[in-house]
Formats: sequence, structure tokens, C-alpha cells
Amino acid sequence: MVVPSSPRPRQKDWWREIEVGTRISRPICPNNFNLIVYGAVMDVAISTLLSPIILFFALGMGAALLRSQMSVPEAFAKGMALYLMMAIGLKGGVEMSKNPLSLDVILVLVAGIILSFIIPVIAFACLRATTKLDRVDA
Repeated sequence: MVVPSSPRPRQKDWWREIEVGTRISRPICPNNFNLIVYGAVMDVAISTLLSPIILFFALGMGAALLRSQMSVPEAFAKGMALYLMMAIGLKGGVEMSKNPLSLDVILVLVAGIILSFIIPVIAFACLRATTKLDRVDA
């Protein structure tokens, strides 16, 4: 009598557990691993390159390189600046909501606040020391 075999248990999707950029010293998976990792890297690259922030940066860079006399109306520029600041803030807020407020998060926030005061002072001192800019322009 032949006993029907039970269906093979489904294997875990091992490629979902590998972080992008992880260096692998020996093959741990099938031959198509490189294609899977390449596909994951390309997905991240394409989604990053198609974000509005990067696209507007590329548009501005292209206009500057072509020496275009393109001008952006002031109201549109203010609106875009507001949009970009809100997008960055909302993205940061979403990421912050995923983690509880811990000592590590508080230390990072305090370090960010301190650096936001120190970096302009260092930049001012470097500009005054290395260029002939006066105090107002430095």
C-alpha cells in the first residue's frame, strides 16, 4: 500500500531576511540569489530616484548645467519649500511612530539639536578664517 505523502512544508522566504548591502562570504542559497538581491536593490534605487525631492533636485541641476534662464515664480517656490519640509517632517514622524520613545531616541534628538547650533558656528568660523568675507556675509 502506498501512503500518500503530505505536502512539503512551505519554506520561509529566506531572501526577505537578508538586508540590502549584507556581504555574504559563502553561498547560502540557490543560484538565482544574485538576481534576487539585484532586484531588491533596483527596487529601492528606483523608488528613491522617483521621489519628488530627487526629481526636483535633478530638474534644478539640469537647468543650472544648461544655463537656463528658467525662473520659478516666488509663490510656487514657497509652496514647494513648504511641501518638501512637510514631506520630510511627515516621513520622519511616521518612522518615529514605529519606535517607542526610549533613551536612544532622546539622545539622538538632543544630539541633533546640539549639532544644529554647533555646525553653523563652525561653518561661520571656517568661512571667516579661510575667505575674505565680512561678518555679515560669512
